[in-house]
Amino acid sequence: MNSETTLSTPTWYDYKLTWDPKEYGGVEGLHVPSDHIWRPDIVLYNNADGNFEVTLETKATLNYTGRVEWKPPAIYKSSCEIDVEYFPFDEQTCVMKFGSWTYDGFQVDLRHLDEVQGSNVVEFGIDLKEFYTSVEWDVLAVPAVSRNIQQTWDASADCCFKFADAHSTVKWFASMKNPQINT
Repeated sequence: MNSETTLSTPTWYDYKLTWDPKEYGGVEGLHVPSDHIWRPDIVLYNNADGNFEVTLETKATLNYTGRVEWKPPAIYKSSCEIDVEYFPFDEQTCVMKFGSWTYDGFQVDLRHLDEVQGSNVVEFGIDLKEFYTSVEWDVLAVPAVSRNIQQTWDASADCCFKFADAHSTVKWFASMKNPQINT
């Protein structure tokens, strides 16, 4: 099981939440309780604990243009198959697949914020600034891939985040050469 504590920032536009700042004393933004507005029901499809909901209600930021930002803190637990056949020279890739539980790809177009027009891949799809480095693993790649599959009768949209890790063999061999004994 792979457990990630993360702060995602779903961002969308809601035309019903637009206003002219000149008519409201120059106010360009508001913070409102998130349970007072529509929110996308984005879930981790391959979760390992069966918890599909964000339970902590936080405030959303509204902009006069209709742009809405919501930052719900969440702990995501996903299942990830590990292959240790080549240990300690193994590499592992875990995928976290997010999508809407209720809405299809015609209603919610799920994209990574840093995605550029014409490409559905973001090379650094996860911000590692707050990532705690591991003495056992080296992070190889963290891409994000958005998919919007549309057929005449149906559409689906999801965004997958991949973690590619490799055992840190130098650190592993160093620990074998100099084992530590705790007393």
